[in-house]
Amino acid sequence: MWLLERLVPGTGVNNVTVAFEVDGRFDRAVLGRALDAVLARHDVLRTVFRADDVALDKEVLASVDVPLLDIAVTDAGLDADLTAFIAAPFALDGSPLVRAGVRSGDTDVCCVVVHHLVFDAMSTTILLRELLTAYEEVAAGHTPATEVVSPPTERTPDERSIAYWQKNLDGLRASESGLWCAKPPGAQSSLRASTVHHKLSAEAREVVRRFQKELRASEAVVLLAAYYVLLTQHGAGSDVVIGTPVNVRDQQSMNAIGYHANLLPLRVQLEADFRAVVKKTRSTFLEAISHADVPLEHVSPAVLGDTPSSWRSSFFRHLFNYVPGTVESAPTLTGMPVRHVLAENGFSRFDLEFFIMPGPAETTIRAAFCVDAFEEADVVRLLERYDALLVELGGAVERPVVELSRLAPSEHVLPPASKPVEHVLDAVHATVAAQPDLVAVEDGPDSVTYGELWSAALDTRDLVHTDTVAVLAPRGADLAAAWLGVWLAGARLVLLDPTQPIPDLAARLADSGAGLVLAAEGVTVPGAVRVPTVGGGTRTEAPTPDLDAPAHLEYALTGEPIAVEFTHQALASAVTSAGQDKALWQNSAATTASLLDVLGALTTGGRVVVADTEHTAPAPTGFIAEPGTAHELGLGVRGELCATGPALPTRYHNRPDLTAERFGEHPVHGRFHRTGDLAVRRATGIDVIGRLDDHVTVAGQRIHLTDIERALSAIAPVAAAEAGGTVFVFTETDATDQLREHAKTTLPFVPEIVTMTKLPRTAASTLDRTALRDLAESSAVAANAEPADETTTALVAIWTELLDRPGLHADSNFFASGGHSLLGAQLVQKVKKELSLPAQLADLFANPTPRQLAEHLDSAFFDDEDD
Repeated sequence: MWLLERLVPGTGVNNVTVAFEVDGRFDRAVLGRALDAVLARHDVLRTVFRADDVALDKEVLASVDVPLLDIAVTDAGLDADLTAFIAAPFALDGSPLVRAGVRSGDTDVCCVVVHHLVFDAMSTTILLRELLTAYEEVAAGHTPATEVVSPPTERTPDERSIAYWQKNLDGLRASESGLWCAKPPGAQSSLRASTVHHKLSAEAREVVRRFQKELRASEAVVLLAAYYVLLTQHGAGSDVVIGTPVNVRDQQSMNAIGYHANLLPLRVQLEADFRAVVKKTRSTFLEAISHADVPLEHVSPAVLGDTPSSWRSSFFRHLFNYVPGTVESAPTLTGMPVRHVLAENGFSRFDLEFFIMPGPAETTIRAAFCVDAFEEADVVRLLERYDALLVELGGAVERPVVELSRLAPSEHVLPPASKPVEHVLDAVHATVAAQPDLVAVEDGPDSVTYGELWSAALDTRDLVHTDTVAVLAPRGADLAAAWLGVWLAGARLVLLDPTQPIPDLAARLADSGAGLVLAAEGVTVPGAVRVPTVGGGTRTEAPTPDLDAPAHLEYALTGEPIAVEFTHQALASAVTSAGQDKALWQNSAATTASLLDVLGALTTGGRVVVADTEHTAPAPTGFIAEPGTAHELGLGVRGELCATGPALPTRYHNRPDLTAERFGEHPVHGRFHRTGDLAVRRATGIDVIGRLDDHVTVAGQRIHLTDIERALSAIAPVAAAEAGGTVFVFTETDATDQLREHAKTTLPFVPEIVTMTKLPRTAASTLDRTALRDLAESSAVAANAEPADETTTALVAIWTELLDRPGLHADSNFFASGGHSLLGAQLVQKVKKELSLPAQLADLFANPTPRQLAEHLDSAFFDDEDD
């Protein structure tokens, strides 16, 4: 607990509070004597600690002076005033770990703050009860009770309980429990927190009441089971661990203040339906309670599949706390009405905490969240979905959990109604017939009319005597005419770009089965026929199109040759949504986006302007789903982009297996295509982040390569790739030092920075991820071949000694190799003593390998020398 404070010094992250308000004014002398009486009854409230770098020494004082302070009244309001008072840190230097104050605004509010080392959640109830009782006694002229309350007997953890937890938590992968709506992991957390409140709807409360009888489970178990389902629906996986605090006082010590609680990691593997989930949750909770005598520190990190080198718990990121009540007795104090005040310390070491506060008339959920992990809007939506989930479960207790909705009522969006479309050839020919001299394509100083373009298209038609034709030409009027000519012949077009590497082009031509290749002048392809040049022809024959016929094949720009096939119906639907009077032709000729650049203008009598540079594809349409499924996700939740609408491709070319895997039917959106893209739906539209398979886990943190690139793009354009557990960031600039320093403040680890002359790009000017992975592999091999420096070698020796593990090396992650915060504190001391380097525990968390820590410490040492 105190180690956490060393990671974020100067914060009240471990402060616990109890606050209450009266309609009137406290007699401060009476309140001070009442507080002294409570302090006298509990040794733990008179316990102080003195901390050095690796240990805490405690002492129980005969008495402590805790004056009543004035809590400032500001324009920020009651909540902010109390938070500022609570958040002030305690010094572990022998000073009291209790402070109290009164805020005198419209009413008086008393706030008592105690350090978590000597205080737990149940202690708040005990302290409040005793303080109110003592106040009444002193006010009546009586002497309040001062007999010392005996603390619980310290129990040695039972070996069977330790074995239970080690078995129960074996193989846990904490880094994979993050939610899809959470922020990308960053550098060391500030632990700052915020809260939002949600009152459960009457419908949800009724479902919970009914389930208590039908499922023979307490309200807490039902709500906890629903919390498991909610987290699973948002990316926590089907093997979920939620922390919950439990009281470990024995019956003789139920009135003892102190830290007598454990956080239990409740691990539940979700069952088929909610009835089974409730049953599993209940049995897990009861088993955990019977082994609650084991603090988590006694469970070896070796049981974990990975251990995050971060501020987060090694076991769970999400907390559930059922808080049935605080004030037990009469709601008056010497005749003044008393109300419990919810007050926050402004910090949290968990991503998300659900505090369930039931009452006779309403149930409130207080959701506390770390602002480094979530945006407030995403937590509000989580609460709305939780409520909607409970309501849905009321009629679906035996429905498979995976089929339950992941949306709040406000997030259900119906797809637009389909509209009849016109074949693109008919639409283009309408302008040819009506205004043949109208400019169709503008390419620098040159321009081509609709009549000239159509005549060249008919020339192309006359060359086609096969069902599949590939066209290789740069963007311009000749290419546009060739595309139209292939369709006039009733053939299927293969989209290619002459700037693609020759091996890629050869593979795609072979896979397409093209019976004819049309190539522009200067593009060498064996057996190719020259693309007709747009000239002064005047041919205007009308087309005889078929909307159901195949229109074109589009291949992925890199990697193996995989193509999707579009019909003319789909193409016409896409063009209808892209129609414009003037269009900039800026996408690679190998993409459907390039077709839309051209046809969006030509089908409406508009003008196509050929751009000098490539650009990105238009914004996608569709819905976001849980990867590999059709389960739609809500606003702000990352998932797989599923494209929908009449503009969808028909199938994968010659890949029935891939067609069956990637295409499906959705009950609301109809036919869809799983794109393999990671995306998120926002109020303004869909934001594509990158490829799903570009997620990496480094230093115990799961992060997407695009998030790394976005974080560092503030300094310079970069591209990221991973190899051998190391992330390499490639840049064309010499900003290596600036990028490394920026990474320390924005990312959970510092990647390897590699400067190169030019980043690899595809024909569409996008980053070539395949080439980047190859570069990362070669960089990893080169890095492993480099001999370790003197500091790194010394740190490897310290790693090996403390972790007692052979085979550790310069890139061995301290935490993933069995280390934890207590061992980390010892490591820091050994580094200071044996290497005379200025190591801090936070340095180890941010640089968890010998190589990374050596680089950080050496740079810090030389910086100090310069100063």
